Amino acid sequence: MSISENVRAFIREKKYINITQLGEMAGIKKERIHYLMNAGEFNADEFMNICYALGEKPEAFIDHE
Repeated sequence: MSISENVRAFIREKKYINITQLGEMAGIKKERIHYLMNAGEFNADEFMNICYALGEKPEAFIDHE
């Protein structure tokens, strides 16, 4: 799975936040967070901000295959 798929799965499991709220918490504009969740082309700062907003380490969203 891609990072964006892993983030979406995490959000679905937790059910306390939606994509728009995640963007607000991570300081990412609504349009950009929706793009990221669909395209999965994060830059390092965006990815780290999302991890911080969700209270997770980056490793939680990276597949180690």
